[in-house]
Amino acid sequence: MHFLGQLFPLLLLLTPGRAEESCEGSSSPTSSPSSSSSSSSSLDLVRVLETLGVAKECKAERKECRNATVVAPLLEASFKKFNIGCRQEAACLVGLMMLESVNATFMRNQSPGRPGQGTVNMQMCGFNLKWAKDLEPGTFSDVDSLECFDKGCKDAGKCNQVLDEVLKTDEGNFFSPAWFYHTQCNETEIKTGLRDNVSFCSDYVTKCVGTDGKNEDRLKRNQQAFEAFDVIGKTKCVPL
Repeated sequence: MHFLGQLFPLLLLLTPGRAEESCEGSSSPTSSPSSSSSSSSSLDLVRVLETLGVAKECKAERKECRNATVVAPLLEASFKKFNIGCRQEAACLVGLMMLESVNATFMRNQSPGRPGQGTVNMQMCGFNLKWAKDLEPGTFSDVDSLECFDKGCKDAGKCNQVLDEVLKTDEGNFFSPAWFYHTQCNETEIKTGLRDNVSFCSDYVTKCVGTDGKNEDRLKRNQQAFEAFDVIGKTKCVPL
C-alpha cells in the first residue's frame, strides 16, 4: 500500500499525487550521531528552506502557504520530538516535503483532489487518521480505519473531517514528515543507513513512502535538498 504518488508539473507547481498505505509499525533510530561529525557548523534551516524554494513571504491568496521563518522552527521541533538527529535524514524528509507540498504552499491534495489527503507530506486518509489520534488521544475513537483513493469513496466525508482536525495546527501539518518516518516505517536497515548516507533516501521513498524513489523529479528535488543540507558525499551522520 503506497503513501505518496507521482507528481507532474502544472505551470510552476508540482501536483501532489497518490498515496497508498504501507510500512506500518514503529521503529526507533538504532544509532547515534557520530562524534567525529560533532564539529559541523550549525544549520541555518531558514536559509536552507529559502534556497529550496520556500517563500520568504506568502502571497495573500495562498491561504495554505507558510513562509520559511514559520516552517523552520516547526521542522526543527519535529526532528527533536521524533529523534531525527542527522542532517542526512532531515534532508531526505525535507526533499520529500518540498515536492509533495510544492515548497510548503499546499496542505491538501490539489489534483485529483482526494478526500483526506494532505499535510506537507500529502499523507493519505488512513495515515492521517493515525496521526490525528497521536496528536490528540481519544480523537476519532469510534473509527478504526479509513481508506479513500478517489473522490467518490464511501469514507470521503470522514476523511475530510480527519484532515481538518490534523490541520487545525501548524504542528499537525509540519510534524507529519518526521512522525511518519519515526512511527510508520519499520525498515530499520534503510533508516539506519540513511542516518549516515543520503543514498538510502530513494530506498526510504520506495519501501516506506511507497512510490518510485528513482523518479526523475524526486531525484532532482532530493539532490537539491542534499546540497542545501551539505550532506552530499558524507558517509557519517552529520548532526543537526
